[in-house]
Amino acid sequence: MVTPSFNHIQGKNGSHWNRLMREEKAKEYCIVAIDAAMVCTIYGDILQEPFEFDGSMTDYQLMKKHIDATCEAYSLSQVIVGIETTAHYYEDIVRFCMDEGYIVRILNAATTARERETVLNYTKTDRVDLMAIVQSLLHGRGGTSVEKAMPVHRTIQTLIRQFE
Repeated sequence: MVTPSFNHIQGKNGSHWNRLMREEKAKEYCIVAIDAAMVCTIYGDILQEPFEFDGSMTDYQLMKKHIDATCEAYSLSQVIVGIETTAHYYEDIVRFCMDEGYIVRILNAATTARERETVLNYTKTDRVDLMAIVQSLLHGRGGTSVEKAMPVHRTIQTLIRQFE
């Protein structure tokens, strides 16, 4: 039992990610790393070999078919998507994934770069990038997307970008 003095400063007991991974159903979750795309378990075991993904709606639908097939084949109930904040294409993918009901974890590209440096000695390929994303997620790095992005947020984001 955790005593109140060890709770987070805001009164929460652990992060959203820690609570998610402690659930009984955690074994039924899969992680989808997006750089190319790859589906694996929460233990890092690859269920769907990496496949090319360019961020277009057509490729998103292809990725969704791969995810659905993998979830059905392995009786998985929840999809957790990990994606780096590279370029601008990731924002649409995050929106599509959130609309689909997936949990989205957004990672800073510097985080995965550090993971690559630490473990894989400066190698850079899609497969290595995907495993760096998975390992970063498994270590609890990144932020979890909120439930359904607010339309006001998108409006503000659009206005801010006009002045960049």
